[in-house]
Amino acid sequence: MRPPDPRQVQDWEAQERLVQARRLRDPTAMDIYEVQLQKAPTRKQQELQLLASQGRHPGLARQRGAVTWLAEGLTIEEAQITLQMDVRKLGRHWTDTQRSDICRQRDTLQRDIDQWVDAGRTFLSNGLGDDDIQPMELQLLTLQDDSQDETDEPGE
Repeated sequence: MRPPDPRQVQDWEAQERLVQARRLRDPTAMDIYEVQLQKAPTRKQQELQLLASQGRHPGLARQRGAVTWLAEGLTIEEAQITLQMDVRKLGRHWTDTQRSDICRQRDTLQRDIDQWVDAGRTFLSNGLGDDDIQPMELQLLTLQDDSQDETDEPGE
């Protein structure tokens, strides 16, 4: 890390002396100590920026589609988290309708993952081996068979 510009340090010191002199009469003078951070771009904004950059610097077709492929991977991750949260919300007693809905979502998600991995081979060539591919954590999505239906009363 390079040292700050000596002129900027002098400016900061002058601002600090001024603030210290004014702070009792005008508390808003202390606002210069507030951290001024720019809000990070959203995922969509970042994707658009990368896509626009690709358009300005055309390259191989596989490089041009990498941004979209990565964005799809993030979308898949979000879908995994959402499904995991849905499963946790259901608790231990699921209806048949809930069970089939989760199964359908899981199958769709796994299909999306498989297609994404296949597409990734285009971008990663042989860098993505079968040992690198990990299936969804089935233990989180395993449907538990209960011996009693939710509508059954204990002892029936």
